[in-house]
Amino acid sequence: MLNDYGKSLFKPWCSVQNMTLVLALTFIAGLVIKTNGLNSSEIASWVQAIGSVAAIIGAFMIGSIQHRREVDQRLHLEKLEVQEAKNLLLHLTQDIDIHLGFLISAINGSFSSYGVSGVVRYRLEGYDLRWIHQRESMQSVDVKLLTGAQRLFLTDIKTACSFAIKVCERLGSWDNTGTEEIIMTTQLMFHKSRTDTAYKLLQMNKDVSQR
Repeated sequence: MLNDYGKSLFKPWCSVQNMTLVLALTFIAGLVIKTNGLNSSEIASWVQAIGSVAAIIGAFMIGSIQHRREVDQRLHLEKLEVQEAKNLLLHLTQDIDIHLGFLISAINGSFSSYGVSGVVRYRLEGYDLRWIHQRESMQSVDVKLLTGAQRLFLTDIKTACSFAIKVCERLGSWDNTGTEEIIMTTQLMFHKSRTDTAYKLLQMNKDVSQR
């Protein structure tokens, strides 16, 4: 009994066209033998010669089929790697976009709850620590698998993440009325706008590729 791999190698040989060709060649061989009145020794020689040529052609065809299978499998794995890198970039971009919104809300005070200021709550719930983990996660994205635009999006979210870490380091003494804090808040909004655009474009590209 042949396994699935063996069956896949011989399957191309079992097409209707190939079977028809074999029958036609058999008929022609029989006609040649009958016409030329070949004896058993001559017939055996011809059969051996034809069998040798067929064996060589068969070995070449099987090798070619196996090579095509290996190439197809490699291309499939490469496609999966590219898709995995794109999906990771999409999820990281979405997460960073969401948490930039949390950070901006904390600074603006809309993140406050039950008398606890937004900044204090943000730090108490550990949101400020997420940025370090996000930065580490971005290191696992294989840049070689991304397109030019996707590399720019990755640069955008890396920049946003680094700036968010810088902001979080100042939250302990944050003053909403301070000049530097106002500038940093404006910069945060700019990074939020960039990551929001990047996420929408990445999601749009994913939706188009799935159609």
